[in-house]
Amino acid sequence: MRKAILTLILILSLSSLHAFSLGYGIGTSGTSGEVRSASFDVTLKADLTASRKVLVDGDFGFGYNESGAFGLNTASFSLSVHPFMFARHPFTFMFINELAYAPGLSVGVMLTRNADLYWKAALDLVHLYDSQYVYDFLTPFVYFDRNLGYAGWGVELFHMSVLL
Repeated sequence: MRKAILTLILILSLSSLHAFSLGYGIGTSGTSGEVRSASFDVTLKADLTASRKVLVDGDFGFGYNESGAFGLNTASFSLSVHPFMFARHPFTFMFINELAYAPGLSVGVMLTRNADLYWKAALDLVHLYDSQYVYDFLTPFVYFDRNLGYAGWGVELFHMSVLL
């Protein structure tokens, strides 16, 4: 019985590999509040559904902090959900290719240069994608300390990812 369950789990896992894709991206963001920084972001991204509806991100923000030191400002790990997709939207003028518009929510954790942990929530207002690329514009976010007290806010100005 135990072998049958393990075999079933293995078959289901292998059959869903086609629904999994990895990618990378770049972007720019800034934060205010307890963590003040402007960053150039490098992102690792995973699409769990092959529909661009559930994405897992690992963002690494490099830049100068308040004291003028360059380095890794923040590392964020988040899960974003985009439940609705619109083929007709007001952002068609931005690209030659037809892109889907899918606003969504993102939640996760943010680690700072000093190893401080914050909870992060973002609203993906302008989230566009096609078969390979994902674009985000003007994504506001708030972050909270370990006790869920308000710690600050930020905005991701632009982010582009390629999913392989």
